[in-house]
Amino acid sequence: MRALFLPLLIGISGFVPLARGASIDKLNVVHLQPGNSTYSAAWAINDTGQIVGDADNAGFLYQNGTYTYLNIPGAYKTGVNLINQSGEVVGSFSLPDGDSGSFTYVNGKYTILPQPAGLSNVVYRAINNAGQIVGTGEDAQFHDRWFLYSKEQYTILNVPGFSESIALGINNKGEILGVAWPSGQTPPAYAFVYTNGKFTSFRPSPDFDGFDEVVGSLINDSGQVVTNYADLSGHTHNFIWDDGVLTSLPNYNDEYTLAEGINNRGDVAGEILTAGTGSLYLYRDEQFFTTSAISGLLPAGMNDRGQIVGSDSNGAFLASPTPEPTTIALFLIAFVFFVFGPTNPHDPQKRRRHEQN
Repeated sequence: MRALFLPLLIGISGFVPLARGASIDKLNVVHLQPGNSTYSAAWAINDTGQIVGDADNAGFLYQNGTYTYLNIPGAYKTGVNLINQSGEVVGSFSLPDGDSGSFTYVNGKYTILPQPAGLSNVVYRAINNAGQIVGTGEDAQFHDRWFLYSKEQYTILNVPGFSESIALGINNKGEILGVAWPSGQTPPAYAFVYTNGKFTSFRPSPDFDGFDEVVGSLINDSGQVVTNYADLSGHTHNFIWDDGVLTSLPNYNDEYTLAEGINNRGDVAGEILTAGTGSLYLYRDEQFFTTSAISGLLPAGMNDRGQIVGSDSNGAFLASPTPEPTTIALFLIAFVFFVFGPTNPHDPQKRRRHEQN
């Protein structure tokens, strides 16, 4: 019976090998609805499914169907854009007098972050599980500088040999990813990784004129970096940098893509750029997962489960990959094997039948 049943299993599960770069429409999209907000955007998600974002003039933390709204007392606008695996949230606020600042939020408690000395227009870019935060600001000469905030201390850094630089991400090993420009913010631009006091910069061949700054955590805990470069025609190409090797990622159906995040599984999330519009993709195991349920999107964050958050014309969204066909097939095969598989040799009914024979 098993021999008859297995082809049926494969047929109903859709267990068909897919070619490299093949498209399967398997991102399930849910739009979040924080209160009666007219505007909403999701910016980050951790592995427990906690999501942070903005709703009108307030920030929100979403978990298990419940929204917690974050408002700094006295501020007319509060927003949140970062969260780590411990649930530590980082956000910013604006006061009626034009002043602004940033804060962390942990277990219902707000802590106002001090301003890094000598920098203005500060933006916090990423936080790791140790609570280390990287960000960017402008010095007195309006040059971009980046900083590390760790153990209540700021360290302001610049890449040697480059006039300006910004930080984009930090992983749980404390490795920092950023972008640096030799002269102002004009091409060529270089990506860099800062590890234990050492800078490593990289870029593809001179045919590419710059590094596209994107949102999201662009360096994972293995030190893999996803980058976007534009060629001299203005077309975007995606690369993964891994242990000193820069590897080009395939484009989706010859469309140009913009990578906006990489997780610890090595999944890449981003946009497919078609005639000025974008659609969402997840690149996993050499396959593209796409969806047509989102328009005018801005993907912003991804967790290790491949769940992606962002915003589109309908507000904040959560996109999740549905189970792989192979996963369904293996589950069904295991189930049938359990039901119809070899009988336990110690089964008393089988032993009695054997003894009767």
